[in-house]
Amino acid sequence: MKTCSLVMAVAVAGVLGHVQAIGSQIAPVGTPEPGTVAAAISASGGLFQADPGMSPKVTVSWPRRDGTTAVHHAQRAYTAPEQRGPLGPNLTTYIALGGTRGDAGAADPRAAIIKVGFYKGEANRPFFENIADGGSITVELSNVKFNRPARPEPQTAIQHGKYEDPNSVLGCTSSQTVSTAMGGLDFYNTVDPKDDLAGKITLKNGRLGSLAGKVTAKVEPDGTVTMTATLPYAGLKHPDDPWLRTNPGDFAEPFHFHVEMEVLPVDAGERRQGTSPSKATKPA
Repeated sequence: MKTCSLVMAVAVAGVLGHVQAIGSQIAPVGTPEPGTVAAAISASGGLFQADPGMSPKVTVSWPRRDGTTAVHHAQRAYTAPEQRGPLGPNLTTYIALGGTRGDAGAADPRAAIIKVGFYKGEANRPFFENIADGGSITVELSNVKFNRPARPEPQTAIQHGKYEDPNSVLGCTSSQTVSTAMGGLDFYNTVDPKDDLAGKITLKNGRLGSLAGKVTAKVEPDGTVTMTATLPYAGLKHPDDPWLRTNPGDFAEPFHFHVEMEVLPVDAGERRQGTSPSKATKPA
């Protein structure tokens, strides 16, 4: 019976993309055991998940130095980062379910997480061609359909990215071993100033609340969800980067970043969190 419960837990997690172990096993097929994830799913009207039959659309735009605006868009099926495809000059993209919040155990177990990610095509070329000084990148993820009426939660949005070379980011203050151990090659920007992803975000690798007012989400008349994030280019700089300049070409860019957000069933009630957030404190 224990083995059967474990198999079911893995299956549910695979569909949701981020269901975490919460101290109780999922009951086997039949009447769900009270207090389990299976019971919550049964009571809420069934599994809440994205409709794989509809391909979401991603649109990315940014201001160029010549006063024009670069706009690139593509429609993609849900896929893994390894199956990403071209979007613009030196820009590739993918759309997926599940995300960093779920991996950290800081997600509502009833929610789905939608994610749109970007990779550089060539590491030594700029992420966003000719982006203007002080510019922002606008990312829109649209046409996201769920099997039940949905309620997006923009306050849960996160921007998470990664850097390849710690020395180019942190200079002589870091080493490959130390940077990897402390998460120095990752960066996080959040909407909620108290959302430290269950302690995963610190003052060394994140900016809590830096995206406040910069991420919006809505349910369209056809029931699909649209998320729009306005991401300052300066936010691509690692929080612990010792250099002061923030214009394009003045700091080491990440090779990858993504934006994610939770979406709940419309009748879910108040959002729950896997682990309560706390204010990030400066490491000793």
